[in-house]
Amino acid sequence: ARMLVTVLSWPLDMAGLEATAQRCAHFDTYFDRSAAPIPMTTERLDTERPDALVYQQTMDLTGSKSSVWFSFENVDSMAVFAVAFPTPNPAISVKATLPQTFLDLTGKQAQRLAMP
Repeated sequence: ARMLVTVLSWPLDMAGLEATAQRCAHFDTYFDRSAAPIPMTTERLDTERPDALVYQQTMDLTGSKSSVWFSFENVDSMAVFAVAFPTPNPAISVKATLPQTFLDLTGKQAQRLAMP
């Protein structure tokens, strides 16, 4: 997987992010106006960090599902934002699983940020 983890020097609007995710629980997207709709779902995931918002967003392309994971968490006056994109590569043996590895890494980054 390719992961982007960013520390922001300002807090995120968690209520706004949660409201947007709820509105996007089920929606259709399009590659162009004449194409059939592509169903998308946004599902909140449980995490050991109760203040974190973690979501799996899945696109269903004619039965072939593809997901990305997002994490948002405020830590004091700052925030951690992260996204993970699965990028299978048969040349690399798998040593971790998504979303668990993503949850572990984002939690560790938030813990580091909270350290004095």
